[in-house]
Amino acid sequence: MTSHEQRPENAFYQGFLIAALIFSALALAASPARSETTAKNATKNTAENTVASSASELPALPEAIASFGAAIHNDAVYVYGGHVGKTHAHSVENLSHRFRRLDLKSSSKGWEDLGEVPGLQGLAMVSLNGKVCRVGGLTARNLRADEEEDLHSVADFVCYDASTARWQDYPPMPTPRSSHDAVVINGHLYVVGGWQLKGTGEKPVWATDLAILDPQAGIWRTVPQSFQRRALAAATTGGKLYVFGGLGTDGTSRDVNVFDPATEIWIQGPELPKMQGKMKGFGVSAFGVGERIFLSGADGIIHAIGGETGVWQEDLGKLRTPRFFHRLLPHGERLVFIAGASQEGHLSSTESHAIATLGDAAPADSTEE
Repeated sequence: MTSHEQRPENAFYQGFLIAALIFSALALAASPARSETTAKNATKNTAENTVASSASELPALPEAIASFGAAIHNDAVYVYGGHVGKTHAHSVENLSHRFRRLDLKSSSKGWEDLGEVPGLQGLAMVSLNGKVCRVGGLTARNLRADEEEDLHSVADFVCYDASTARWQDYPPMPTPRSSHDAVVINGHLYVVGGWQLKGTGEKPVWATDLAILDPQAGIWRTVPQSFQRRALAAATTGGKLYVFGGLGTDGTSRDVNVFDPATEIWIQGPELPKMQGKMKGFGVSAFGVGERIFLSGADGIIHAIGGETGVWQEDLGKLRTPRFFHRLLPHGERLVFIAGASQEGHLSSTESHAIATLGDAAPADSTEE
């Protein structure tokens, strides 16, 4: 009753009370279902808030870059080159000529410029034998983007010694390649995917083999690949090489290929999870952490594969800024997502996510350092 209504007669009032008691009893009987729904929503909101709070920003790079090389070494992330400027514009001016380092133990100091370097994009970087090494990549011989493109893949394998701040050349790959990826397994370097650009008027040549370096002997050898794709990602767990997505002659791909160095046999792995948009596995990045490999692509969703089941664990988290042609690297108990491209253009931002909040907790030791 509202405050302005008159009190009814006793008989009517008693009837009203009885009806109210019956209604309350029915409401209490129905309340568990509502409580369960409320609890589920509260749990979902708490999980989402936990994932959101696990993300943190690191200092942005001085310039927005995509398709660059990056590696973690001695608690620092090193970034080499990359594409700058307008998307699909290729020239000397569209290549970053800087080599930078961020100390992850004192990241508030920002990025340190380690000097000018040959401009490259589409290269791979690894931490190997106490050094940071770059392998392959694409260089331009036309100065400006309004000139005819003259793009060439390189076969370089060059390593940086942080203790001396010097680069040293090592035996180059058997053939030049760019838009590939590389990992280290049991002290050997594996370079997979990509293609060779030969300059103006020449058709690209797809890489059809896996290049393997024994760094102690300084000898390269090759093993046939079971696919031809570029703009892919490679990572390792359990002593095996996993290759994810990319772009082939028939378009973007969700394929996963697995190579066993012990038998030198390729097998088909579980297909990439479905990703929002048309990019599929184009420009994804991945890295092995313990028994799992974490991966993210253009939609910003973080997935993992491996563990006891060896299947995909999907939708473990989402980046604040979705990106592709970026780099995903582990540091301690966190994953670091560096720069890359978005639908609006290149990015300079870097964000970090706690591994423990991404599904079940996983060992935090990197399997690729």
